[in-house]
Amino acid sequence: MSELLPCPFCGSSHIEVNCFCVSWVVCCKSCGLQFNRGEQYKDSIIAAWNQRSQQPATGATASTNKLKAEIAEWIDIFEQHEAIAVDGWAFRFWKRMNAVLAQLSAI
Repeated sequence: MSELLPCPFCGSSHIEVNCFCVSWVVCCKSCGLQFNRGEQYKDSIIAAWNQRSQQPATGATASTNKLKAEIAEWIDIFEQHEAIAVDGWAFRFWKRMNAVLAQLSAI
């Protein structure tokens, strides 16, 4: 079996491959991302999961900057309202947005 790359959204290495009915699914145990393409073979879903784009699409810079600003704004809102951030769903959302912002900042 091939080595699984970390989650492209949160960067976690806590990744599992499970079979549901007749197709394989890759699941991130940290952020809850599920990747399913209806693959019947475990090696096929792992290869698809490990495939990463090397460069952003043309014209992605403007939309990436807009997304960075929007995510930063949401993070500020959550940090100003600590009571919201303690809630399970809200905290997971805040944590995921921080991870996405970190990845976008690297672009």
